Amino acid sequence: MKPKVHTLSRNDTWKLLLRKGVVHGEMPSGAWTINTAELGKADLSGANLKSAKLINAYFAEANLNETDLRGADLTGADLSSATLLKAKMNGAKLNGAYLNGADLGMADLSDAELIGANLGRADLGEGLLIRANLSNSNFGEAYLARANLSEACLREAYVSGADLRDALLCKADLRGADLAETYLSKADLEKADLRGADLNGAYLSGATLRGANLRDANLEGTDLNNANLCESNLREAHLSKADIREAEIIKANLLEADLSGADLSKANLRHSNLTNAIFTNSNLREANLSETCLRGAKLIEADLSEANLARADFSEANFYMSVIVKSNLSHSIIVNTNFNRVNLEGSNITGATYWGVSNTGWNIKGINAEYIYFTNEPTSIEEKNKCKRYFSGNQFERLYQSFPTVDLVIDGNISPAGILTLTAIIDEINSDNKNLDLIMSKLQKKGSQTFISISTSQDEYLESTIKTMTTYMNDIQSQLPSDKLLSHLNPAGSPLQIRLHKNASLHLNVNSIYCTKKDGSAYPT
Repeated sequence: MKPKVHTLSRNDTWKLLLRKGVVHGEMPSGAWTINTAELGKADLSGANLKSAKLINAYFAEANLNETDLRGADLTGADLSSATLLKAKMNGAKLNGAYLNGADLGMADLSDAELIGANLGRADLGEGLLIRANLSNSNFGEAYLARANLSEACLREAYVSGADLRDALLCKADLRGADLAETYLSKADLEKADLRGADLNGAYLSGATLRGANLRDANLEGTDLNNANLCESNLREAHLSKADIREAEIIKANLLEADLSGADLSKANLRHSNLTNAIFTNSNLREANLSETCLRGAKLIEADLSEANLARADFSEANFYMSVIVKSNLSHSIIVNTNFNRVNLEGSNITGATYWGVSNTGWNIKGINAEYIYFTNEPTSIEEKNKCKRYFSGNQFERLYQSFPTVDLVIDGNISPAGILTLTAIIDEINSDNKNLDLIMSKLQKKGSQTFISISTSQDEYLESTIKTMTTYMNDIQSQLPSDKLLSHLNPAGSPLQIRLHKNASLHLNVNSIYCTKKDGSAYPT
């Protein structure tokens, strides 16, 4: 236990300084000027140096415990390795001062100026730095646990590796500060300004960042486990590979933020703006993304299993190869969304607005779709209800499940006769190979080419489908279809009969053929 420090009066302090040989004569009535004083290792504990001018003074390893330095000017002073426990330094000027390795535990530096000061490895545990100006200062590996830096200015400060656990940084200005690998677990940074700050690898587990401004901040690999980021601004922030498990991120702005490879399992992002955000390879298992805006977001190969995505907006979003198993997508907006090779097994999309969805190779086994709105921009509830379609049992799954597909790319347009010819080829192949179960599933014009999709029942039938179709198409390039094919072109009882002259030729100018397996992956052709 440290002995109690005896507080000195101004008169006693002057006498002490006289004995040290740093002052001479009678004590002045006003502020003292003791610039460049040499007081290294001196015992000045409890001294009254209030408002003294101590510019460039030397206090290295001095004992200044409980010293009164309120309003003192210590610009450029050397206080390295000095002890200033419970020192009163309110409003003091320490610009450019050297405090590296100093012990300032429980010291009061409220409203003090420490611009460009060096506090590397200093101990400021439980200290008061309220409204202090610490811009461009060095706090590298300093100890600031439970310190109060509310409304302090740390712009461009170097705080890397410092310990700020349980510290108060409410409304602090940390713009452009280097906080890489800093310990900020359970720290309170509510409404702090961290724009452009570097928090790479920082530890913020359990920290409060409610309403904080983190725009364009670097949080790569940062630990934000159980952190509170509600109503924070994370626009264009870099959060790749960050640990954001079970974090509260309600009503936050993550516009164009990069969260690739981040772990957001069980995080709560309800009502947040995730427009154009990047979640590639991210873990969002059991996350709450209800009523979020994910317009244009990239969720490629992300894991959203058992996530709550109810009433979310996925317009223009890319979910390529994502896992969304047993998730709730009810009443969401799925417009012009990329669901290619997405696993939606057991998920619920009841009440979703569904339009222009790309779904090659998706898995919708056991999907729940009691009713869907097939529209893109309904103008009113009444108009939306006109686009409502009900599905019983597994009807949606049966109608929209993915099949192995052969895609024919044809130069230019395809004539009505060409379509009929292709239909006849499919019918002829099916009659001889009933297991193939070929269906012309899509015909689409893109630019100067026509794309025709023909689906089959199983992946292993793709090769035989290609060979058989190629044989038939080659046979009709320069001659009339066979009698068998003609019977399919003109089935008995059909009101439409094709009249073919002996010189007739039905051309299918197939430019290329692509095959896609049931899971959406390419099949070599």
